[in-house]
Amino acid sequence: MVRKNNKGYATIRRRKGTLHFHPKSPAESDVEDSIQPDENVIKVSVLQKIMSSEKRLFLGLVAFRCINALMIQTSFVPDEYWQSLEVAHNMAFGYGHMTWEWRKGLRGYTYPLLFSIVYKVLGVLRLDYAVLLVKLPRIIQGIATAFCDLYTYKLSKKLSDGKTAQYTLLCQLMSWFMFYCGPRTVTNSMETTLCVIGLYFFPWPGTSRKTQLEFILLAALSIIVRPTAAILWLPLFCWHMWMMRDIPFKMIKLYMGVGLVSVLCSFWIDHVFYGRWVFVQYNFLEFNVLHDMGSFYGSHPAHWYLTQGLPVVLATHTIPFLMGLPRIRHPAVLAIIVWLLFAYSMLGHKEFRFIMPILPLCMHICGRYISYVVREWGKEITIEPLHHLVPNLPPDSTIQETDEAAGDMGEGMKDTEETSKPTEETSQDNGETAKDTNESISIKDSSDVPKSKSKESENKSDVKPESIDKSDENKSDKPDATTNESAITATNANQESKLDPKMKDGSDEKIVNDSDSNDQNKSMGKETKDKSNAKSKHFNKTSQKKSQKDANVSKSHSAISCFGKIHKIRLKELKKQLYTLLIVFRNYKFVKVLAYVYTRWLILLQPVMKLRYILAALLMTNLPIALYTCLLHQRGTIDVMRYLATEAGMRHNKAGMDVMFLMPCHSTPYYSYIHHNISMNFLTCEPNLDHLQNYTDEADLFYQNPKHVLRQTFHNASSLPTHLVMFNTLHSSLLSLLGEFQYRDCAKFFHAHIIDDSRVGSHVIVACRSVRSS
Repeated sequence: MVRKNNKGYATIRRRKGTLHFHPKSPAESDVEDSIQPDENVIKVSVLQKIMSSEKRLFLGLVAFRCINALMIQTSFVPDEYWQSLEVAHNMAFGYGHMTWEWRKGLRGYTYPLLFSIVYKVLGVLRLDYAVLLVKLPRIIQGIATAFCDLYTYKLSKKLSDGKTAQYTLLCQLMSWFMFYCGPRTVTNSMETTLCVIGLYFFPWPGTSRKTQLEFILLAALSIIVRPTAAILWLPLFCWHMWMMRDIPFKMIKLYMGVGLVSVLCSFWIDHVFYGRWVFVQYNFLEFNVLHDMGSFYGSHPAHWYLTQGLPVVLATHTIPFLMGLPRIRHPAVLAIIVWLLFAYSMLGHKEFRFIMPILPLCMHICGRYISYVVREWGKEITIEPLHHLVPNLPPDSTIQETDEAAGDMGEGMKDTEETSKPTEETSQDNGETAKDTNESISIKDSSDVPKSKSKESENKSDVKPESIDKSDENKSDKPDATTNESAITATNANQESKLDPKMKDGSDEKIVNDSDSNDQNKSMGKETKDKSNAKSKHFNKTSQKKSQKDANVSKSHSAISCFGKIHKIRLKELKKQLYTLLIVFRNYKFVKVLAYVYTRWLILLQPVMKLRYILAALLMTNLPIALYTCLLHQRGTIDVMRYLATEAGMRHNKAGMDVMFLMPCHSTPYYSYIHHNISMNFLTCEPNLDHLQNYTDEADLFYQNPKHVLRQTFHNASSLPTHLVMFNTLHSSLLSLLGEFQYRDCAKFFHAHIIDDSRVGSHVIVACRSVRSS
């Protein structure tokens, strides 16, 4: 923040555009208070205000992620409820189901503690409504994701430059997976935020070493939240020690000090809630990494992250990611991605969310490629005016719209305004003077431009197109052989010089030949005089087409050469066809139409347009996926809990409510969504912790013979629950049994269109039993 007494100085510095006393490399410069947005990226004034400073940018990201969090109406994985909100509800209100991981000491209380504090404050204020208990944790996680977005931008800026950082931020905001998973209350989301901030403070080569403490603290905190984060930080710790090998004892002292303090804090928090000393980080790594017990919930082949995991998470960002790999400025970024994918590929149990910490690094690579594309397309190119494709076409018949269209061509087409000074030259043949008073098109290579021009050709430029057409019609009936020969000779002489003009602004611009070189006039000699005579007599159309056909190759080469800097776009055939049409149809209106099409085509090739195409493609492919997954896919298990919460509120202090979930384990949230201490049961699916032979969990036993299990469970009327929750796939096989025990369907909710498990259906059905037998 700039202090008040320095406000004027800061304003002056901003006007000058100088942000530092000494120039710094992109890796060293880090402007905290102001951001210079790329005009190619931001065109709307509101966005320009948001990007004007880092504070406004962060507030905009917070607003975006809060809306993102409120839009999520679906479920993703059980851990977003059972390992965070359910535990926090138990910590704050004294009831809530604790899964087997907490009994075995595999999970730490540090992350749920954040939400339990919010729950406790709501309880004290008597604002502990179910809707607030559901939405506030996601909003908090959404704010944390906004920090992730901000530091992804800052990290990309440190690793590259400001424009790349803006493209990186846009890529991250348009990522469907970050939109879908970022605000969810899973430890992977918080782990991603802490890792990105830690990577920003990491002392990259060429940056300051003053942020070493922050880097180590954030790394330690991420490991406390999710111990598998140690896989990401292990090579970075080694690299850091290597870079600081000149002071090894100081680094060892720093690492041991921060590590010891972090472990003690984690021990103390876990001891308070476990009631005993537990080293959850070691237990977690031992269970999931050393013994790979997570494969009980599913295993995948080693190539899964490369063939399915990463492509699905990146979606259409995969294309710029792959294209940007050769253009990474810091190879360590790619090394981190490769290392994490390799390490996780060695584990049997794999999920999309596990590779979430490398997603911001992938977005940086995408931003790097987009920045490269814009920079390459932004190089200055030269547009060939159409009248140069057709020699001897009077300048007045060329369109003025070309200059107007060129003015809109974006950053890549830098228009210059240079008015040629009037010059007087003495012609060798007639001794008359001619003034070049028209605004000429700037020439890319002035050495290749013919210098000769006669008085007759200059006067001819004042003739209107209509008079020219009439004159051509009158003189085409009686062609002169001498005129034709001299015309062909003059035209061939013109073909030997290459025309390479540029464009200038101005409403009254005319295209004229430059005539300020006496040496060129001397070299032309008699051919120049023949040329001017030929133009004044307007040779017939047959001889003109023949001469233009002979010079087609050289002229088209000059015209096509202007596209050399445009990523080798294959427009040669288009230019040749356009050139041929202009020769055949020497018509003023037709030339205008073709010239308009020609200039508009070039406009489409400009970097701003190409950038918009890239961003539009990313947005239009990611937005539908994000909206579908956040609003529709797997929403039935959330809607049914809202229904049960309403039912529990209506039955409060009345008849008791007993709910039985006949679904795959942890399919729905639990007490954190209902917030009523009612009786509920579900099918468990604990792994074989006691190493029993022929072990089968409760859920698998139930689905082997659902009717038999239900009959044994409901051995008398008093044991029947009031509500049965199941998917429609199971419901169809239990219709007779449900009727036998006097159950009726009381609610039905849509769940998903795409089903990847035979036990999961497209709808969730609630069967109610209104009267409890005594």
